[in-house]
Amino acid sequence: MARTRKGWPTESSGKTALRSTAVSILLAIALLALTPWVHSNWGMEAAWVLPQVGCAAIIVAALINLVAYMFLRQRSIANLISLSITATFGFYCVFFIWISQAAGN
Repeated sequence: MARTRKGWPTESSGKTALRSTAVSILLAIALLALTPWVHSNWGMEAAWVLPQVGCAAIIVAALINLVAYMFLRQRSIANLISLSITATFGFYCVFFIWISQAAGN
């Protein structure tokens, strides 16, 4: 018989993965929201750094979630949702934000 999934993780590694997702998403949203203000006050160099830091935080959270899922066997529904959100946004960051900024747009 198949094992049933629990809604929330019971081990600390699964909870840490969820916390890293929440912190990184809030950080990315805050930094992306501050980018236009920083651009108008300090210029392009400062505004270029903020999305990079936010994307790096999302990618680190995606890696933490991937390790928790693959190696630490955290198979709760919340961890699966967290992994899918961070992995999807991590790919978005790499292919759209980082490449467009490297191209100079």
